[in-house]
Amino acid sequence: MSETSRIHTFSHQSLGATFWVRLVEEDYAFAERAAESAFYLLDELDRELHHGAESGQIKLINAMPSGEVMAVSQTFANLWNQSEVFRKESDGAFDVRAGRLLKYWEGHSPSSFSPDDTDWVEAFNDYKYSEYRLDGLELLAVKNGAAIDFSAIIKGYAVDRVAETLESTWGIHRALVIAGSNVVRALDPPGEAAGWRLTVGSVEQLLCRSALASRTRVKNSLPIVDARTGEAFDREGVVRALAASACEAQYLSLMGALLSPTELAGLIGESGQRGLWLMNDQRLGAFSEAT
Repeated sequence: MSETSRIHTFSHQSLGATFWVRLVEEDYAFAERAAESAFYLLDELDRELHHGAESGQIKLINAMPSGEVMAVSQTFANLWNQSEVFRKESDGAFDVRAGRLLKYWEGHSPSSFSPDDTDWVEAFNDYKYSEYRLDGLELLAVKNGAAIDFSAIIKGYAVDRVAETLESTWGIHRALVIAGSNVVRALDPPGEAAGWRLTVGSVEQLLCRSALASRTRVKNSLPIVDARTGEAFDREGVVRALAASACEAQYLSLMGALLSPTELAGLIGESGQRGLWLMNDQRLGAFSEAT
């Protein structure tokens, strides 16, 4: 980093979270324009999906009757296609069609769960037997009943889009992009540093060309749902995940709270890019090297 280069920090509220970008750039005005461009992209994404709102693309899709075809945006297609990769890899534990199950568990406790609860049975069967097919930018509701919900990965997806825009449109390659308090993606670090320094639990982690996401459960927070069974867990603790992209890291942080050690070992693999730091303090993959 040259003597005139500085780290400029900008923030913006979108998608229900505060986003920050830290840009290494000599010219403040140029960095500011790049940040404004990135934040405009976030707002467009929010308007397009209206995720969690009572209007917008997601609501229209979830109201589709069986047999109907709807044109969807490229953003929806990107999220859907990535979610399908995660669903297959996790053997169905992760599924963005499980929105009705998530809604059910907002008002119920796993400790008092009964599999005979008619509301749960209806929600689980509607989800289980639903089927949607995406062909290009057309979504067919073969059998409706599910509720699509991208909330588990939307912040990671948005962080990745911002990082890609900074590089491809603005030529800024030294940057850190953060969403809320639990998702971050690092591009190249400032100066001659080996990475952006982040404190992860009791460990200082250097992040370069990778992403980190954490998932924290405390008492009375929403349970974590396994889409394979429709049941929820209320384990308390923190799961942290390392991956090449922020979207992937968000997905892995959820899987770290759900899957068995054997299943997690299969997800982490031997690529060296993925890592998990589990609730029981066990560290897998890239995290196992941290001390």
